[in-house]
Amino acid sequence: MKKEILKILAVANIISLIFPSTAGAFVRVFLTTAQGTSWTVPSDWSDINTIEAIGGGGGGDGSGNNSGNAGAGGAAYAAISNVAGLSRGSSVTVQVGVGGVQDTDGTDTIFNSASTNCGADIMLCANGGAQGVTATAGLAGTTTGLFPIEFAGGAGGTGWTNGDNGGGGGGAAGPYGTGKNGGSAVNNSGGGGGGGGGAGGGLSTAGVTAPATTGGDGGNNYNLMGGGKFGSSGAGGNATSSGGGGGGGDAGAAGGNGAGGWEWQGFATNTIISNTAGIGAGGGGGGGSNTTNGGHGGFYGGGGGGGEGVGGNGQNGIIVITYIPSVAPQPRKIRLLGGVRLLGGVRLNQMYIPNSLLDSPIAFWDKKRKT
Repeated sequence: MKKEILKILAVANIISLIFPSTAGAFVRVFLTTAQGTSWTVPSDWSDINTIEAIGGGGGGDGSGNNSGNAGAGGAAYAAISNVAGLSRGSSVTVQVGVGGVQDTDGTDTIFNSASTNCGADIMLCANGGAQGVTATAGLAGTTTGLFPIEFAGGAGGTGWTNGDNGGGGGGAAGPYGTGKNGGSAVNNSGGGGGGGGGAGGGLSTAGVTAPATTGGDGGNNYNLMGGGKFGSSGAGGNATSSGGGGGGGDAGAAGGNGAGGWEWQGFATNTIISNTAGIGAGGGGGGGSNTTNGGHGGFYGGGGGGGEGVGGNGQNGIIVITYIPSVAPQPRKIRLLGGVRLLGGVRLNQMYIPNSLLDSPIAFWDKKRKT
């Protein structure tokens, strides 16, 4: 009986070698404009992965007196998973979308291609938001139809030419849904700028069109909160929570800034950015009133609000890479307690052990013992 138990233990030890343990934690890497145009595939890379992208937000219009000063569009989001064919140690060409300054489009975010614009034959890309053009709202970053998961950003709000009030910027799209539109400036001399759009889907809301006598509220975030308050004879409030849009200014006061997103906040094991506003899809900036500036969009991909003084900046995009690391098994010894041999006396020659994270033979022997 004792020998039988020890034999079972010996077999259990062999099973633990054949089915090695692997690391269970994921690794997450953020690529921003600061990291340049390439990324080196890590040594523990595996095909169990997700790659996500947000484009750059557009810049709000700031064309000056009687021009309208519309808000810019927020950027789109796209994602792919279980990407195969990336060799460990190889260099991958990337382009992280740049947010537009006043009167400038945001650029596209692209992974594993030398192209500068989204299109076919690209592994992953997300469109940037368009600038506001005088009173005409900036277009949202659109989906391409090329990837399994895509969401469009929010469009900017229209401006008003006679009163020079600016439209709000659109919110960026994120992994949970579309960005929302910026609010428009009202056609009334007593009105203010439109609110910036909320970001990233969920319960997020569009920026409010400015009523007759004040600016418009900024749109709320995914949790129906955080939009900046409208300005009443003063500046629009900055968004107060991740992904909220900035409030529209009033009575010659500036629009509020959109807030940075939240989706990846606190979930990075290899973070190489510093951004206290959050890590995720950003809200749109609020529109400025009369001679003042539009609010800036939030990180990442929020569109800038329009303003007669200076249009608000759109914010840069981001690439988020998440994977389960591939780890080789540690060598293990097989101990046969009490001099017990395997049944009949067995010699274990070189074995091939297939594993999703390991494709290499392991050799071990047990000296055959005579009965």
